[in-house]
Amino acid sequence: MNIFLFEDNQEDIDRLKTTICGNYDLIVANTIEDSLEMINNVSFDIAILDIFIDGMPKGINLANSINALIPKKPIIFLTSSMDRTVFECAKYTEPSSYLIKPFNPLELQYAIELAFEEFTRQPAAFATTNGVILQDYIFVKSDKIISKVNIKEVIYVETDANYCNLVTADQKYLIKVSLQKLLDQTLKPLFIQVHRSYVVNIDMIEHIYLQDNLVIMENGEKITLSHRFKSQILKTMNLFK
Repeated sequence: MNIFLFEDNQEDIDRLKTTICGNYDLIVANTIEDSLEMINNVSFDIAILDIFIDGMPKGINLANSINALIPKKPIIFLTSSMDRTVFECAKYTEPSSYLIKPFNPLELQYAIELAFEEFTRQPAAFATTNGVILQDYIFVKSDKIISKVNIKEVIYVETDANYCNLVTADQKYLIKVSLQKLLDQTLKPLFIQVHRSYVVNIDMIEHIYLQDNLVIMENGEKITLSHRFKSQILKTMNLFK
């Protein structure tokens, strides 16, 4: 996961990097101007915000901006302020957690995990046995590792009963979810079904051999094209003769 950090104290930044970077990618901004530009242009999953920057509660203002841009994005406040009024103002932004510096690494880790759980309960997400599927990407859990898979990087999906294999250029991810549910709630319109067991990424189709009933993907993979879905593909694509 990508964590956006709004912090201007270099000592705290270094400590957070040491605590977080083994498990997450950290994106750091230390001015409100850079932060506003980043939240508009950089993809992130959780925000950790210091409240006081240059003596002003800019972290609360930034939280409001994040909420306006991406409703329900998990936010964790990390501050040295113990002022009740500051806490009340921060509370109106509906953060996932409010932590006091100096932070406890384990406490921060738990706060991040709880924020992630909150993220998965959004209307745009549904949980599976070993994965969390959102609109643009899928979190897949295997043992103690959570992998973030960008849906646009998936070449094709193969189904086997109630399981789906997501195939990228260098990895396969197995999740317990039906192909139809995955297609209807997440993969359309980027993917199209070519066989009862396969859906493919339209952007990664290299060739379609209609006579041989084959779809050739960019990675050279050959996918069977069934007669049932052939006419649907021809209608979907812009064909020039």
